[in-house]
Amino acid sequence: MNVSETSITMLYQQCDNFARQYIASMKEGFEKRLEYIRKLMEYNGQTVSDEVFDSVNFSFNVARPVDNAADMENMQIQYNCGAISKQTIIDRSPYTTDTALELKRIEDESKANGDSEEETDDPLEIVTSTKTEEVIIDDKAD
Repeated sequence: MNVSETSITMLYQQCDNFARQYIASMKEGFEKRLEYIRKLMEYNGQTVSDEVFDSVNFSFNVARPVDNAADMENMQIQYNCGAISKQTIIDRSPYTTDTALELKRIEDESKANGDSEEETDDPLEIVTSTKTEEVIIDDKAD
């Protein structure tokens, strides 16, 4: 973790605490609403088993700004040293969501360009930008 990432974490720590409080309040409200919905369904002749009712869960995502350039640079250095694979880089990249699809696209581009299957010295184009990272806060207060 570098200095800027640590600073961002410290800066948003209070926001995360507020988010936890709001999440607890919202969960409580959602659970009450579910109980009312269950009662209304029973009035209409539709029963909901305890197993189904208890299986409903809520997950909340909190977004905070993150600088991904340093992580991408570090992954490229590790790749160039042979310490990690392309797949690991794609798995951890904030710019891709489907690793298998991305690997297939890379293979197709390689074939279309007439390149061999050999690895190149610079397989990644490092993109310097800031995006938001989703932080899942799930309080298990049960």
